This record gives sequence, C-alpha cells and structure tokens, in this order.
Amino acid sequence: MRINTEIIVRILNNGGIIVYPTDTIYGIGCLVCFPRSIERIFKIKKRPRNKPVLIMVRDVGMLKEYAIFSGKEEKIILKNIKKPISFIIKAKKGKIPGIVNAKRNTVGVRFPNTTFL
Repeated sequence: MRINTEIIVRILNNGGIIVYPTDTIYGIGCLVCFPRSIERIFKIKKRPRNKPVLIMVRDVGMLKEYAIFSGKEEKIILKNIKKPISFIIKAKKGKIPGIVNAKRNTVGVRFPNTTFL
C-alpha cells in the first residue's frame, strides 16, 4: 500500500491523529505540539494520565529538539538506533507538553522503522 505523505502531513499539521506502522506494532500519533490531540490519544487508548507516552523521532537531529543528552548517551543511542528500543532521556524544558511525560523531567523516545516520519 502506498502512503500518501501529503495527506498525512496535512492531517498532522491540522492537529489530526493518525495510525501508522512501526517496527513492532501500529502506533497512534499526532504532532507533539498539539496538546489537545495528545489528550484525544489518551482518551482513545483509555490510558491513565500518570503513564507517559513515547515521542517518535526520525533521527538524532530531531531528538535534539526535544531532549538533552551527553556524548556518551548519544553513542549508545546511535549504536542501538535501528533496534526496537525506547530510550528514556532528559527532556528539554518547554519542548514537551506535560501530558506526554506526566510532567516528569524525562521523555521516552523511539526511532521507529517507518518511512514517513
């Protein structure tokens, strides 16, 4: 099945929610800059507010927009970037809505094996 990225981008940029394939399961997601959309995901999944959700990033450059990590941590990330692993690292203040990480100072991050992120 061919994915029409223009439609996906339009949906996401308008605060919409999508279902997308990852390397392990299908995910349900939105852009992290739309707290209302994140709220909807919590409602759809019936997820407790104290249980953080992951953010998906395409590469370390994108990760640097949302998180702070040392050179040593970056080496570990790069070594394992293609594996279905979630990394818990320090969140940048003001970049992650509190609902995403249950107002913690860390954020869970994944590098999904998908072509449209």
